[in-house]
Amino acid sequence: MPKLELAKRAVIAVGIGRGFVVEGSREKLCVITAAHCLPRLPPVKPTPYDPEEVTYHNLLGRLGEPQTVSAECLFADPLADIAVLGEPDAQRPSLNHQNKAYRGLMPDEPLSIGNMPKEYKPKLIKTSEGELIEAKSNHESLTTEAWVLSLDGNWFACEVK
Repeated sequence: MPKLELAKRAVIAVGIGRGFVVEGSREKLCVITAAHCLPRLPPVKPTPYDPEEVTYHNLLGRLGEPQTVSAECLFADPLADIAVLGEPDAQRPSLNHQNKAYRGLMPDEPLSIGNMPKEYKPKLIKTSEGELIEAKSNHESLTTEAWVLSLDGNWFACEVK
C-alpha cells in the first residue's frame, strides 16, 4: 500500500472535524484534534475525576462513516484549540466495550510526524553581552518535510520545524 494511503488511514473523523492518530507514551495510540471538535470541554478539577466525565461517546469514526466510537480526553487547551484523545478506561466495566471499539478503529500504522530527534537539546551560544541564546542553525536542522491532508481529501507537502 502506498505511503500516502497508509497516512490517510491514520486520519479519522472526530465530531465536526478530523484528527490524526499518533503513537503516544507506552506505545498507545492517541488522536490529535482541534479542541473545538469536542462536543464540550472537559471539566477543570484539581481532584481526581471520574473517567465518564471526560469520555465522549459516539465521537470517532472512519472518514465518511458514522461516528460510533468513544474516546477519553487526555488533554484539551481551548486557547490553543488542541485536544489529545485516548482509549476509554478498560478497567471500568461500563467502558470496556468502548475500549475495544477504540482499539479496533485505530490504524495498523499511526501517522508519522517526521524524522525529529527523540530528545531536542538546543545549541546555545553566548552573545557579546553575555546572554545565552539559541543558535539559528540548530533550528534549521529540525526542519523536515511533512504531508497534510486538505479538507477536500488531497495531500500536499509542506515543511515543519
